[in-house]
Amino acid sequence: MDAAITLAILTFIAFAIPVVGALWRIFSVRESLQTAITNNSHRIALLEQKIEHLVDQQELAINGIRETAQHVRTRSAQAEEKLAERLYSIERFLDKTTEFSPRTRD
Repeated sequence: MDAAITLAILTFIAFAIPVVGALWRIFSVRESLQTAITNNSHRIALLEQKIEHLVDQQELAINGIRETAQHVRTRSAQAEEKLAERLYSIERFLDKTTEFSPRTRD
């Protein structure tokens, strides 16, 4: 009976060692996949922050360009008004002192 028990134990060990080895490999692969997933999740979070930063940067650039265009438009309108006033005063002066008559636009 001792030989039968020994044989059974050896048979169990012979089948258990590959099963334990396979389970060890499965759990180590699972652990490496879990680590890769965690690293990718972290990388995705960093890329999302980078995208948000780029979107904010783009919005600031667009707003800056819009405000610059509005400033140039305002300054141009003011310069045009001043120029029109000066032209009108020159036309009045020429009208009073000479025989100047302004051209008509057709």
